[in-house]
Amino acid sequence: MALFDVICVTFLLLVEAYAQHCKITDVKGYKKADCRNLHLNTIPSDLSEDVDVLDLRDNDLCELKNGSFEKFKNLKELLLSKNNISRIEKKVFHPLKQLEVLDLSENNIEKISDQFDQNLFQCLKNLYKLDIGRNMKDAKSNQSAYTYPGAVLTMLVNLTYLYLDLVPQPIFGPEFESLTNLEVLGFDYWFLAAMTNDTFKYFTMNIRELHLMRCHDVLGDKVQYGFLQYFKHLKVLNLADTHIHLSRALNLLHSLNNSTMDVINLQRVSDEPLESSMLPFALVLTSEMMKNLRTICVKTLNLADNGIVDFRENSLFSYDHPECFENMFQRFPDLNIEGENNLKWLNMSGIDSSLYLHKNSVPLFSNVEEAFFRFAELGKNETIAKHLFTLIPSVHVLDISYNSLLKLPNDSFVQNIKLRELDLSHNVLHEVPTAILEIKHLRKLNLQNNNLVTISNSITDWLDSLSRKQEIIVLLAGNVLSCSCENKQFISWLFNTNVKLDPDDQNISNKNYLCRLSNGDIKDTSEIYDHYHELYSDCNAAIWLRFGISLLVTFTVIAFVFAVIFNFRWRIAYYIYRTFQTVIESEMNLNFTYDAYVSYSDDARDWVHHDLAHKIERNWGLKLFIEDRDLLGGQSYVDSIAKSIGSCRQVIFVLTPGLFERQWIMYEIERAKYEKVCKHVQITVLNLGVAVNEVPAEFSSIWNSVCLIDWSEDQHSSENPWHKLKLRLVLNR
Repeated sequence: MALFDVICVTFLLLVEAYAQHCKITDVKGYKKADCRNLHLNTIPSDLSEDVDVLDLRDNDLCELKNGSFEKFKNLKELLLSKNNISRIEKKVFHPLKQLEVLDLSENNIEKISDQFDQNLFQCLKNLYKLDIGRNMKDAKSNQSAYTYPGAVLTMLVNLTYLYLDLVPQPIFGPEFESLTNLEVLGFDYWFLAAMTNDTFKYFTMNIRELHLMRCHDVLGDKVQYGFLQYFKHLKVLNLADTHIHLSRALNLLHSLNNSTMDVINLQRVSDEPLESSMLPFALVLTSEMMKNLRTICVKTLNLADNGIVDFRENSLFSYDHPECFENMFQRFPDLNIEGENNLKWLNMSGIDSSLYLHKNSVPLFSNVEEAFFRFAELGKNETIAKHLFTLIPSVHVLDISYNSLLKLPNDSFVQNIKLRELDLSHNVLHEVPTAILEIKHLRKLNLQNNNLVTISNSITDWLDSLSRKQEIIVLLAGNVLSCSCENKQFISWLFNTNVKLDPDDQNISNKNYLCRLSNGDIKDTSEIYDHYHELYSDCNAAIWLRFGISLLVTFTVIAFVFAVIFNFRWRIAYYIYRTFQTVIESEMNLNFTYDAYVSYSDDARDWVHHDLAHKIERNWGLKLFIEDRDLLGGQSYVDSIAKSIGSCRQVIFVLTPGLFERQWIMYEIERAKYEKVCKHVQITVLNLGVAVNEVPAEFSSIWNSVCLIDWSEDQHSSENPWHKLKLRLVLNR
């Protein structure tokens, strides 16, 4: 029995010793102590004083006592989430005068007004992010008024990010007006009994992001539509999974009318189990519901998972600023129309057409007479535009302006035999699409504000033939035409055609446009036509002169090329042979086993195995070759390295002082250079704190053929090395 006790005590001592072991990383002088998930119940006392980041997440801390952080005077970030902290002594943070980030989320601080002494944060002048959310787990049961400790938070003069829990009856006092730098306000646990107009009365107008997520309490009719009135500069509104019903959420936007925003997230604000006769889950959107949202210029709008089954005219797809949309839907809804489709008017402006044109559920709008597809990204793929027009065969008026269209397929309008008016304005057309030749009954063609310099003879002849049968209007304003000799016939056509060009109120053609001369001067076409014979009298002579010069240049070039080929025929033959051989080798080695081979020394082993490998393999889904993990026996070490590098798309050198002492480093460099030539393998160097002047000449010989990334773990660094590395690896797959 005594022996068993000794074994148990020994085991507990070993567990305690292991629990105290924090992983230390130091990248360019930014030192981090990773003490996560070590079952700690006290702050480690054996850490060095120069730690910048202390990560104590997922431990067993229950209280924070005065003096716990006395030695960490240079600490920048303190992460304490997911512990059992319920008690905080009033001077525990006083030594941390350099602290910038404090995370106390997901603990057991039930009442912050009781645990936060008035002077708790008085020394944290540099703190810009504070997260004390997901603590008040029993807040829902407390229905009495609760005053938040604003006086405590006003000590944080540079606070920019604040995350809290929201109780049913919150009181935010006038002290919150002093948080003038606050930009992001988030509530994850929130149990509001009512969304009143004065809830956020004392928050500054500088709030740019408001997150009110996952409130599953039924708020009944206690939703006042001035709830957001104090957030005059709001750019992000996130109400995801807050069950107040979509109709009420849309009414909340009343305070944001005519504003400009980045994100409005109203996903799943309606919940099917909570439906009633007044607030049905199956919802038909009306123009009245959308009257506030319609006025807002928003880049990203999310209305998903709200039971929308139908929409009325001037509702879902009617916006005052459709050009603002960068992302409206991640998934376009299925459009199922039962019975005969009698739609006459269709407006899909502002919605990326690629989201719905390849869906099998898009119906044929056989009776639509007027269709509008402004800002629909039709210029992404000309086949998209072609397929779109087949869905509206009876269209009379078609508006596809503002789509960055460069050209259209020749058979785009073959099925649109009833088309009368076509708006192609505000695109990037360099010539009039020949597809319009299929429109037999065209009455109006809008080509304003494109990049047209002329109209081809085939198009002008066709327009003239139409004008003899019916009146036809062509709008050309906003294009800078060309008045060169090549276009003299087009300039003459402008003033002699029966086609009405940009007619005024009296239906009189304008025919006067901006025109660029051969010397670059801009004139009016009227002035050019008045001096037509004078300006174009020398055009024929110029043409023959250019022809003669072109003939002479062509003969000279041919003679020069022939001389070069004859004199260097053997070198050219050798170059073709060498290029052909390289291509063959490349084609035979297209399959790679690994995404990258990592060369490193002992002083970078922990960083490679824990940080680099974890990030690339687990988070990014790529596969690394790491020598002491993946190198197989059975052949010579030199052959193993060569074979391993040859099986990887890229080679990564982790540059540390110890790498210069690695026995095989020069061989790895030479092999990497060989694979780069033969297989186009990419080479990347991650510099972990080595000065360029300290790199030996042998290693610096590859600088001209590699991507060098200076590494830094500083979150405030101007460049993110992880982002650079990810782009390097993913884009070269």
